[in-house]
Amino acid sequence: MFPSKNTLKVTSKGFSGLIIVALFFAWIILICLGSIINSQASLDELNNRFSYSSALIFLLSWTWSNVCIASCLSSMLGEAFRVKDSVKEIHIKWLSAGLRGFFVFLTAMAGQLVILGKIDMPQSGGISVPQGFYFRIVGACSLVSFIVGFRPRIILKLFEKIAEQLETHSDKDKDTLQNQETGKGHKGKAT
Repeated sequence: MFPSKNTLKVTSKGFSGLIIVALFFAWIILICLGSIINSQASLDELNNRFSYSSALIFLLSWTWSNVCIASCLSSMLGEAFRVKDSVKEIHIKWLSAGLRGFFVFLTAMAGQLVILGKIDMPQSGGISVPQGFYFRIVGACSLVSFIVGFRPRIILKLFEKIAEQLETHSDKDKDTLQNQETGKGHKGKAT
């Protein structure tokens, strides 16, 4: 069977190790950019006049885009580790790994929206995000993304658990509603 277009066929274990090292260093550099560079300066420059360098710096240093890219890189890193020792010919599925990381990012963003009611990050004296918050969110997203990249079936198990919980709560709600409807006609003590 032929690999799909979104896979990379690796026949050398040394080349696969090189990919893992490159992904890891890209992730480290991204985390450094997100923690050191204040994206507000790039945003101000973009508002005054557009430049590709400012746009790139803003993209790599703004917290949500930085977390998104870090999640995708972590998931790809997990995918690379997963298949590293599996067979002689390795097919790394970059697109599916990146999408799993993106799903983790969307989950974090949705959690922020549900819990705080807004996508904005907590502020510390201006527009910059506190480093502690940044490291918590990028660390958690990266860890979950790596795990999901390394063991893709975890996402399926998560969906199954969520569906099971929803069905359980739905059944309880139906039972409660039926009990309320049957109990409406009987007021007072039964004899």
